[in-house]
Amino acid sequence: VRLPQFSPNIYQIGVGVALVSLSAFFIGLILAYSFRIQVEPLWRQFHVPTYLWLSTLVLGVSSCALEAAKYSLRRAAISRYRRRLQLCLALGIAFLALQTTSASDLIQQGVAAEGNPHGSAFYVFMGIHAVHLLGGLAWLGYLYARSRTLYGNSENHLRKHRILLSVASVYWHFMGVVWAVLFFFLILWQDGDVIEAVILIGVPGAGKTTFYNDRFASTHTRVSLDELTTRS
Repeated sequence: VRLPQFSPNIYQIGVGVALVSLSAFFIGLILAYSFRIQVEPLWRQFHVPTYLWLSTLVLGVSSCALEAAKYSLRRAAISRYRRRLQLCLALGIAFLALQTTSASDLIQQGVAAEGNPHGSAFYVFMGIHAVHLLGGLAWLGYLYARSRTLYGNSENHLRKHRILLSVASVYWHFMGVVWAVLFFFLILWQDGDVIEAVILIGVPGAGKTTFYNDRFASTHTRVSLDELTTRS
């Protein structure tokens, strides 16, 4: 009986199809939020958590660590490969922890997800991306566990492991690029128009109109109770 041989094309084609599907999904998600945010103003001004910027840097460094791990594996430096892959895994986990901290920061700022497209975009983008990144972490974790068997193993086993790592790295780098694009749009949308109402209260002749003309005429629309036709 002849056993089926290992074919790298199966993994490459499978990941290629997955990346095309994920690209279409994230593009659709960005377009959906773009259309919604264009018609709904920013209900509450908030600042982008510093942890989001830090998490973006951490994810970028993790990609560098993964490339370093690939280089070590190509040279059959198994111990160095395992250390660098472990570093990539640790950075990936740190990224998710920083994302969780960022979500907590937004909640403390009072940024709600319901009825606020700007706020929900942060939570949805971070959540969906985190779920897909967990898949990448599981894949790399599997490779790390399997790498213990590479010591003193045949070149055929090393070749198979290199192919699996190469395909996994494509997915990991793809998720890094996806996050960079999502984060760009989150920053872009966060700088939207803010609804702000200024109510001036005082007795007639107190100077409310003059104060409005001096301070708010260029940025706010004046609505006076004296001009409303609904008053009886």
